Amino acid sequence: ADLVKGKLLVRSIAFDLDHALIKQTDPEELNPWFSLGGSATVSNYKVTLFANGYSDDPKISFGSAPALPQEDILSLLA
Repeated sequence: ADLVKGKLLVRSIAFDLDHALIKQTDPEELNPWFSLGGSATVSNYKVTLFANGYSDDPKISFGSAPALPQEDILSLLA
């Protein structure tokens, strides 16, 4: 499945998704692979979110402009 348009809520912050993809790679197991990314403006920072991997082991990362350390980005989202 591919994203047409969407938002992802993270602690009541709406991220506008710019891409999302879900693939069921093994018909015998419900553990799809996914990739999604988006951005939101939080306290004058553009915060970006990227997540991918299998649903049982996702990898999630955040970025920002201007640049902040991951801990500070997570504090913005708390």
